[in-house]
Amino acid sequence: AGGRPVVAAPGAPVFLSGAVDLLFEEEDGWVIADYKTDRLPAVLAGAGAADREAALAGLVALHAPQVRLYARFWRGLTGEPVKEAGLYFTAFDRWVVLPD
Repeated sequence: AGGRPVVAAPGAPVFLSGAVDLLFEEEDGWVIADYKTDRLPAVLAGAGAADREAALAGLVALHAPQVRLYARFWRGLTGEPVKEAGLYFTAFDRWVVLPD
């Protein structure tokens, strides 16, 4: 899915649309997970660990704001704590917890 930058006049309402992939409650708060199915560029298929980690870090930086917004909205909507929010990257088989 593609995205477009949001541009609005100061004070104008901005409408956002999104869907949380997975949300569940544990004893000490909610967990929000967003699945990312980004495909690895072919050049990374045989790449070393450092290159793969750099690619993953770039994807985390790209997608983290979306999940942080989900957490912020969920806290505001429910008044309940979000104990963990993160991204699961299928291409890396990795769960990345986002710091608050």
